[in-house]
Amino acid sequence: MVTEQQNYERLNKLLNQLVHPTCEKILENHLRENRVSFYQFLETNKHRIMHCFRVNITCCALHADCAYSISATLTKRQWSFLYKDAKTNICRKSGCICKVITSCTTFRNLNLNVICFLIIECSMINGSNIEAVKRLNVFNQEMQVIRTGIVPYSEFQTKWKTTTDSLVVLGVTRQQIDEVNRIPTPTAITPTAIIDKECRNVILLSISALVFCVVLTIDAAGMLQHRNDQVRIGKLKSFLLSITSKNWRGSQVLRNYFHLVEQKLCRFELR
Repeated sequence: MVTEQQNYERLNKLLNQLVHPTCEKILENHLRENRVSFYQFLETNKHRIMHCFRVNITCCALHADCAYSISATLTKRQWSFLYKDAKTNICRKSGCICKVITSCTTFRNLNLNVICFLIIECSMINGSNIEAVKRLNVFNQEMQVIRTGIVPYSEFQTKWKTTTDSLVVLGVTRQQIDEVNRIPTPTAITPTAIIDKECRNVILLSISALVFCVVLTIDAAGMLQHRNDQVRIGKLKSFLLSITSKNWRGSQVLRNYFHLVEQKLCRFELR
């Protein structure tokens, strides 16, 4: 039985292992075909990209006849991944690209929304491929708003089919998709593993009982008021540290006992 959490994990795996790399590959191929670096690409398209963020800003004289975007398609956060404003404005006109500095030099690990925006806005691919990238971008945005970490099966089916069909259009094979869709088989618990676990529990309980006896001994020592026996106390603390420095420190019971012993030792030393 596949759980809703597993549905989310498979979708998230699809996003990270196929959707993001596929979009990066489209951008990389575009840069290679045009023989430009990512920085050069951003410099060349600075004016066009700026108007996708600052819709109603007047351009400088060199771009007086440019066409504005109807609505902003780039958020402030996405814009900040690519450009920043210079402290000194060369041009007198507000929002001119003369004061916009390209700050990004690589597209690796760039926000997927930004990558999809660049692919779509700069028409790096055509026809059905562009529509496929748009659907991938919608899928990415939908995954970002899921906070519970669970996806119902019906929703999973819809998202999975739409996204995988888009990936196939962009050249991803069904074999690659099937690899992502594979649900890990739970590891079978062998009799040996059960026995090992029981042995560990017995050892932990034994040590816990031993430490508890030590606590009683410390109480007795306190009653006898052996205030100057620092050597004995030091040896006792060393013993406790040696047994709790092993892998047994993972036992909550043992940690609680050890904390109690430490408190009693400290009080005894202060007498």
